[in-house]
Amino acid sequence: MIRSREEIVCAVENAVESSRTGTIILERYMEGPEYSIDAVVYNGTLTVTGFADRHIYYPPYFIETGHTMPTAAGEKEKAELIAAFAAGVKALGLTCGAAKADIKYTPDGPEIGEIAARLSGGYMSGWTFPYSSGLNLTEQALLIAAGRVPEKLLRMRRPVDFRPYVSSGASASPCEQPFELYEVVSKKTSAERAWISIPGTIASISGIRHSERTRFVKNVFPRPVHSGEEAVFPRNNVQKCGNAISLSKNRDKAVNASCRACSRAFIRLEPHNERTERFLKGETSADERGFPPPAYRSFLQLEHTPLSGIIPENSSVLRSVPPEIQPLLDSAETDWNYLTLRKSAERFDRLCRKHPAIPQERFWKALLKGGIQAAVYVSDSLSENK
Repeated sequence: MIRSREEIVCAVENAVESSRTGTIILERYMEGPEYSIDAVVYNGTLTVTGFADRHIYYPPYFIETGHTMPTAAGEKEKAELIAAFAAGVKALGLTCGAAKADIKYTPDGPEIGEIAARLSGGYMSGWTFPYSSGLNLTEQALLIAAGRVPEKLLRMRRPVDFRPYVSSGASASPCEQPFELYEVVSKKTSAERAWISIPGTIASISGIRHSERTRFVKNVFPRPVHSGEEAVFPRNNVQKCGNAISLSKNRDKAVNASCRACSRAFIRLEPHNERTERFLKGETSADERGFPPPAYRSFLQLEHTPLSGIIPENSSVLRSVPPEIQPLLDSAETDWNYLTLRKSAERFDRLCRKHPAIPQERFWKALLKGGIQAAVYVSDSLSENK
């Protein structure tokens, strides 16, 4: 996202470098929550086979940290989004097979980011929708592609009203209904979440088995990274470190399970790393103002506040918390890997029972800036200095 004139040149250069044709597209930014819709077109009907909330963060990039199926959108907004999607599918001439959309609900109503003649990737069509609905979508799409009848799809779907968005100042009549509309309902909630890393070099990876044993979690997919490889704070969706997928009849339980599974995975970074140090110092390029963000927003409140004292060698960091930090320990705010500040401090005590004396300021500001990874990195770097 280009947020200022100073970011234009670098944004264009990055886009050109990533374009196989050397062509780039400059688009107006659409404000609003984003959704992902899967569907199949069959015999003049369009059946929505998945409607998910997409969870996207960290401007100026758009990193999808997960999605939740089914959507929590209101019935009015959902119907209007489906109507816009169906009209877009018709306009593109998609008459048989798969269709998917990334779509936003903006102050001006539904606006389409993408419609493609395929099913969704990113675990939606292959995992979260089959889990939440009980329908193997890939199988049904293959049956249609092979000219066969998708019998289970037809049995499970229910009719959906065509209710397009009409703005308050609109004078034109709504568009005509492009298809008979149906939906396969998700009766359970499946939530997918990702865990990410701060910049550095990977020393070790742990906690995956604990992630897999989390109640309600169906799958854990670590990205195949190894010791000695470089970790980055993601600027695109293939730079995340892993994903967890859960399933429950209860939405909150499903979401909490996938978040908890992600929080249990831990990537330890090698000490004395230039890229990690630059991140902790807040050094950013001119075109990435504020990126990567701090793990906890409260870091910005204390960034320039001096903290005195020393955490004694091998002691619990929670036994001598500075007064400036104490109120933050009761905050419900979580970092990008779903840990509160208190949980991160408790995790440090378990991971680093033996640690050198650590200046309070260096420890707590590292923890607020980079989460548990940064706190352990500081401890390991000081240990090597001894």
